[in-house]
Amino acid sequence: MRQKGFQKADLIHYHNLMNHFPHRVLFEEHLTLPMSLVYVFVCIARRLGIDAHPVQFPHKVIAIVTPQTGDPIYVDVFESASRPLLSYDDLRSILAPMGLLDSIDQYSQPASTISMVLRAVGNIIHSLNRIRLWGEDGQKPAHYAAYAAALMLTHDLRLVQVLFVSGVGGPLDSEVVLRYALKPALPVVVANQMDIFLERQAESERAQLSGERREGVAFYVGMLFKHRKFHYLGLIKDWDVSGLCFVKQFAVLISTFFQVDVRGDGGMDPSNAGR
Repeated sequence: MRQKGFQKADLIHYHNLMNHFPHRVLFEEHLTLPMSLVYVFVCIARRLGIDAHPVQFPHKVIAIVTPQTGDPIYVDVFESASRPLLSYDDLRSILAPMGLLDSIDQYSQPASTISMVLRAVGNIIHSLNRIRLWGEDGQKPAHYAAYAAALMLTHDLRLVQVLFVSGVGGPLDSEVVLRYALKPALPVVVANQMDIFLERQAESERAQLSGERREGVAFYVGMLFKHRKFHYLGLIKDWDVSGLCFVKQFAVLISTFFQVDVRGDGGMDPSNAGR
């Protein structure tokens, strides 16, 4: 892993918000956090047939490898350049000054998936609080990811308001995910609260769109429409000032997505739809 650049983050990179997201760690931010290094290590180990799991250790996540015979091996992936392997006695010596020796069983066993996700949520929130004044890009999507995950796992009513406090601002499909995937999985009281905030957000977006429109502009990017003659639905995704390029690209988009043939004159033949 170190040869591929996966190593402990220095002080400059440690609170980089993208360190919490696997797709960025795997392909861009290799100098990263203990948890991120551990899940890469665990995934590689499992692909090799090794029984490895993350461990919910204080201050930093470590890994446990359970051999077929003998005692478990603890791996401090974050400090792998200096002291990668830890014994059970090493864990005891680390926990004793913290006053956590009585909890040695909790901190030496494989962690559950839910506990690790909630720890990741806490790490994201901590980083958000650290960088909030820096104006770093990606704060809103990170806020959305963290609190949506926490709400899904804990059903804590208070998290609904927190999720929407700065606007969802996540992926383009965030409202669809919240309304049709997350909300049905929540208790009724929490789901009703989410409905209230979703409607408030929708009203705000409608008002914003209304204020941005210009007089005399009949069509705009992002507009969903129904063809007056052929009745297919379309979405304006781009615009070309000449109009010709837009028409051709749009015809190809419609023919591909809705499976309708494009006639030579650029018209649509909906009689072939659905074949």
